[in-house]
Amino acid sequence: MVLKKGTSTLSQNYTSAICCIVVKQKVECRKSEKPLQYVEAVEGPKDEISRTEFEKAIKQMRSNKVPGPSGIIAEMIKALDELGVDWLHTIFNEFLTDE
Repeated sequence: MVLKKGTSTLSQNYTSAICCIVVKQKVECRKSEKPLQYVEAVEGPKDEISRTEFEKAIKQMRSNKVPGPSGIIAEMIKALDELGVDWLHTIFNEFLTDE
């Protein structure tokens, strides 16, 4: 199979090799990073985040920004379908209310 990008043609193997190199470089870069400093837990609100608030926060996320330590960018979260947003909303609320 051949993939076309602009006027140049890249084979699937070549594209896969480039992806592997980028991933390996990212992993090596992460190994050299200092671990995050431990911080004591802070008491916060026990109220759950409403689905409306959660969806509004996703829409307000700014695109084209550098990812944080997790490597997750706003575009990834914005690309979630209904099930993905449900899943993420549930996880965030479990973090918030977990004792």
